[in-house]
Amino acid sequence: MISKKKLWQAQLIFWPDSVRLTVNEVFEWCKAGTNTAEKMSRYMQMSSALRSPNVVFYRIEGTEYRGFRYGLDGAEYASMYGRE
Repeated sequence: MISKKKLWQAQLIFWPDSVRLTVNEVFEWCKAGTNTAEKMSRYMQMSSALRSPNVVFYRIEGTEYRGFRYGLDGAEYASMYGRE
């Protein structure tokens, strides 16, 4: 299993403006959706992270982009979308 430290280091290589999010911060983002459909979409995106044994959540500073990294290669991340 890849450590969260290594995942975060990889995230910063590819997206240096990343800010790490805790799971609680991601749950708050999910709850902040403006309606039930948007909240459910956010929760479903977050739940896809559970398919990986280890992930780190992030946001990109100055943008509304959120996501999680599950591997060390550039494309081994998933974006999470929601109206901000």
